[in-house]
Amino acid sequence: MKKILLMAVILVISVISFSITTKGELLNTGNYFLQNEKFTVVIGGIDSEQPGFIKNFRANASEKDLFNNHNYFISKNDLEINKIENVKEGIKVISKNSTYYTETVYYMTDSDLWIKTKIKNISNKSQLLKFTETIDYQKEMPYYTSSRINDDLIFMMQNGVYAIGYFPETTGDIKKLVINNNRLFSSPAYKKINPMEEFTFTRFIRVEKNIADIQKFYYEKNKITYDTYKGKISLNTGKKAGLLPVYLRENEIGTLISFGFTDENGIINFYTDKNEYFTQVEIGELKSDKVALKKFFEIDLNLSENRFLYQPYLTNQTKDGITINFKTEFPAKSQLNIYSNNKKIKTYEINTPNLINHVEVKDLEPNQEYNYIVNIKDTFTKNEIFSAIKTFKTKPSIISNYTFIVYGDTQIFDKRHEYVVNSIVNSGINPEFIVKPGDNVEKGHDEKMWQGFFKAANPLISKIPYYTALGNHEYNDLLYYKAFSHPEGGGDYKNQWYSFDYGNSHFIILDSNVVETNPKFKEQLSWLENDLKTNKNKDFIFVAYHHPFWTTGTEYGPMEENLPEGHYNRKYWEPLFIKYGVDAVFNGHLHAYERHYKDNIMYITSGGGGAKLNQKHNAKPLDWHVMHELKKLNFVEVNVYQDRIDFTVYAVGKVEDPLYPYEITPINEIIDKFSIKK
Repeated sequence: MKKILLMAVILVISVISFSITTKGELLNTGNYFLQNEKFTVVIGGIDSEQPGFIKNFRANASEKDLFNNHNYFISKNDLEINKIENVKEGIKVISKNSTYYTETVYYMTDSDLWIKTKIKNISNKSQLLKFTETIDYQKEMPYYTSSRINDDLIFMMQNGVYAIGYFPETTGDIKKLVINNNRLFSSPAYKKINPMEEFTFTRFIRVEKNIADIQKFYYEKNKITYDTYKGKISLNTGKKAGLLPVYLRENEIGTLISFGFTDENGIINFYTDKNEYFTQVEIGELKSDKVALKKFFEIDLNLSENRFLYQPYLTNQTKDGITINFKTEFPAKSQLNIYSNNKKIKTYEINTPNLINHVEVKDLEPNQEYNYIVNIKDTFTKNEIFSAIKTFKTKPSIISNYTFIVYGDTQIFDKRHEYVVNSIVNSGINPEFIVKPGDNVEKGHDEKMWQGFFKAANPLISKIPYYTALGNHEYNDLLYYKAFSHPEGGGDYKNQWYSFDYGNSHFIILDSNVVETNPKFKEQLSWLENDLKTNKNKDFIFVAYHHPFWTTGTEYGPMEENLPEGHYNRKYWEPLFIKYGVDAVFNGHLHAYERHYKDNIMYITSGGGGAKLNQKHNAKPLDWHVMHELKKLNFVEVNVYQDRIDFTVYAVGKVEDPLYPYEITPINEIIDKFSIKK
């Protein structure tokens, strides 16, 4: 963001409450910004997707947005933005509809973004004013959120190393505040206003380093007596314990009360009017001893040597870059170096000690191969770590022919997964990317299983990007979302379902686990139709999700997928697939290979990535069933040309007895081969 702001074409310097604010319009975007020494806000211009609302809000020292989107509406009716302008105080947005005229002014003080909305009833009758404001942080994974302090409705969130507090100007002015699906909904009291009568709602968003500092501000603002509790964190390594996460919890059931990061000297302060709490440092799987909250408390933390939990791996390939991901046992600062022809061309410094990193590499040449290496600094431990030198490739500018690979369920048998991965690596096939339709691990909440997955996949995922779907065994767990950085889509963390393009092909990744009674079911269905409609003119459309519509599988008894009606998603998704010309669908879930062909759509199940293999497929094949193959580890090679798609299915190992899962007979068979022609 700071680079963008250098391109502002209108600059105004204001002094508001001793805060120097820069404001103006951003070149080539039409958006507006406010900036002081502490944080920066971008407000959508009239022609943007979010006209008149906050698009970006971040601390200047951070590369991370504090939240994603902002909006407000009156009685569920949108307002038409008429004008956005610089005014003395800040940025003014004027909007109206047939009932209301509004003026909203955004302005800054030292630590606060103020939002003042004046609403006038311009109709000829009295109205019940129902004003609702939303703050969306659906892409974020905050350490802490809360909707109240004591009995007051106050929103607080710790997102990374900064915290925000959402306050009304006058305590008590907010009468309803709800957090739902990583969105804040806030409303003042509903109010009857007469024709030409005005109502003003003023609120502000405060930025601090820690939730504890937000709580301190609240106590002081409302003249509530509190005590200060100072803690010192010490490491057995002798390193300074700066930026370590410290939790304050209630004694009985461990309810999270407050949160903060230590300063550079390992000091943390909590502010509270009660004392029935304990403190604890929590870093991934490591937790310190619980220490009772005292006026001065000390926590000693013993760290072993740091190590990679997930060696560097690739996601989200673009024409000018890729996302490089890695996870360590303990948080650390890190460095990513990019090489071309043995010459270092880029260095990315990650100066915040993180457990997991998703580094977006940009501004490279298309269709080029690069090397990369990750250096984990000795931030809290005594050892540095260096990854092996690996390669990646950027997308070509012009894509006519390309190859990708699909393989499904891996689950618990990491050695079998590794066997399939090595078979792909040694096959001589050069895929651009991998599509993996779910059940990557047996238990999505088990960190050690994820470590096993990434270790097994490393020979491939360290050089070829993966695009994954959620299976039933991921349990929609946070560990999945923390691990994979995919293109922004929808659902949880804007990554539960998503899509991407490769050349003139379009790929859609769905979550087939969402049940019909879940509100996200309709959300995903609507997103799917809009995405298909937008991309209906692509040469080829591929869809991947976990549960197939149909199968002959009977491993655990009869299934709804044995019947023509199929899986419950079929009646909603299949008509859209037909309407918008989907060419091929990839599934997992059934630990076998199976193919169906119906209404010009090829349905391919590749569930032989290493999980326990099916022994029984005894259901009567449906009329559109083509074939199935049991007891063989397999993967699918897909070659896409301008006028056709060629599919080759390889069986690479045979497992006769499920009681001996690692007795694999190596094979190299083509068990299916077919094409789709345009």
